[in-house]
Amino acid sequence: MAKILLVDDEYSVRLTLREFMLDMGHNVDAAESVSEALVLVDKKEYDLIITDILLPKITGIQFLQKLRSQGHNMAAIVMTGEPTQQTHDAAGALGVIDYLIKPVKKADIESVVRRALESV
Repeated sequence: MAKILLVDDEYSVRLTLREFMLDMGHNVDAAESVSEALVLVDKKEYDLIITDILLPKITGIQFLQKLRSQGHNMAAIVMTGEPTQQTHDAAGALGVIDYLIKPVKKADIESVVRRALESV
């Protein structure tokens, strides 16, 4: 059972992904903002972060850069409803497991999460 942190400012996305991860048997925390996520990361170690790219104040890419600069090297998956080559390349440079385009199907996220957790 893995510890997963979901970061998305859309309540319905957080709720749905949380249910998917719980159905897989994982422990899941969810945050609606990067500031909330950073508080959680300071309190707990996670095996996997799943973050939206377009978040208020700072992006999911900037969030992962901040985590990496602080020495956190947990596996990461990014999602976006507005894919660009720039964010795809930035995510790749951070070593994310996958770059998913919303809406994300249950089977797709479950497959990517399994693959991500095999790498930890």
